Amino acid sequence: ETNRDRFITFEDEDFKEKASEILSIQAKSAGFSENKASGISLEPVQCKKVVVLHYGVYIDVTVGIIKMTGDPDVLQYLYSAGAGSKHSAGFGALNVLRQGRVEEGITGTARTVRLEIFCGYCRFGEVPDMAW
Repeated sequence: ETNRDRFITFEDEDFKEKASEILSIQAKSAGFSENKASGISLEPVQCKKVVVLHYGVYIDVTVGIIKMTGDPDVLQYLYSAGAGSKHSAGFGALNVLRQGRVEEGITGTARTVRLEIFCGYCRFGEVPDMAW
């Protein structure tokens, strides 16, 4: 190994899968069930890669519009806390541009919500190879 972090941007082939996995781990760490946390999906719409200096290290981040689909409670948490790696350092700030239902439950309430968001400096680090 190179002993270096890998930062995933929308340009990477595995962006959707890795970013969804990272957000799922973040949601599970926040106390959401496996079922709710595993339903997150991302689709880059209009993004660009930006290099940011953070504590003396240059890191790649994604800025732009991303469609995010998942459980409404999990999406609300990601909106409030920030999405992705280093969200507590100010990365991963989200602004909702558009919101809509994807599928309806028996009572007519939405189980899954699709958001079109603006992601300011979303940083997705490689998923660590460890047991949760």
